[in-house]
Amino acid sequence: MKRILVPVDFSPTSKKALKFAAGIALKTKGSIVAYHLITPETTNTVGIYHDVKVINERKELSSLKRLQRLSRKISGDYPGLSISAVVDRKPVVGNILKFSKENHIDLIVMGTQGASGLQKVTVGSVAAKVLSKSEIPVLLVPEKYVSAPVKEIVFTTNFDAADRYAFPFLFQLAGYFDACVTIVNLMHPYDKTREETEKNIESYGYVLQREYSDYKMQFRQLKTTSINETMEQLHKEIPYDLLVVARRKLSWSSRIFKQSFTKKMAYVTTLPLLIIPGES
Repeated sequence: MKRILVPVDFSPTSKKALKFAAGIALKTKGSIVAYHLITPETTNTVGIYHDVKVINERKELSSLKRLQRLSRKISGDYPGLSISAVVDRKPVVGNILKFSKENHIDLIVMGTQGASGLQKVTVGSVAAKVLSKSEIPVLLVPEKYVSAPVKEIVFTTNFDAADRYAFPFLFQLAGYFDACVTIVNLMHPYDKTREETEKNIESYGYVLQREYSDYKMQFRQLKTTSINETMEQLHKEIPYDLLVVARRKLSWSSRIFKQSFTKKMAYVTTLPLLIIPGES
């Protein structure tokens, strides 16, 4: 977690994300790239009598100066923090992912705005699109989030193979915050494989505690008839400061018939959500 990318659109939510990233960077002794994207002007928008290239250069310079002022302000609140400012051009999602890959970014931290009802499915959130395509972890900071120390981390699991790819990053982050990790398994109350599931979590816990013995962890099992509803209200059942989910790969047919759960969570979460890409 030495290099953290924070897309900034100058909204209050993106500024919250920048501050959250600053807290992580200080603990990891890392650096932040504040990244802003502009919409370039074209001859269609400014007319043929204007020099489009000059107008776009001025727009980029103006945005860069504004981003640098914000970066200096945040740095002033976090002595010793290094924040660099970069201005790029849209498309947003494609260039965020491209920049992350080309500049060896370890973590993307983004602000996200909530949605309700049908918006959970239909609204095209930039953050949701980034987290569904990113090859590196993406941490979402909701607009309604009130800053607080990260002391309790919840990781949800169904014993999927993707989990093992998430654990190194998860426990590394927990170590930086000196936080306790609660491993939560959600199970249907009438699951006929309940005994097998209980055995799984016992062996699962044994392996984790042996491999990550230096970290604080505990295990919980919750019965639920609706995983989506339970996840949305999970913070009331098990209070946490950060929710972590391993992103599973979906087959081509699954993408058509099954909504991405992690994308839904991007709209409804009121607490920070970390999505770690896994393998299937």
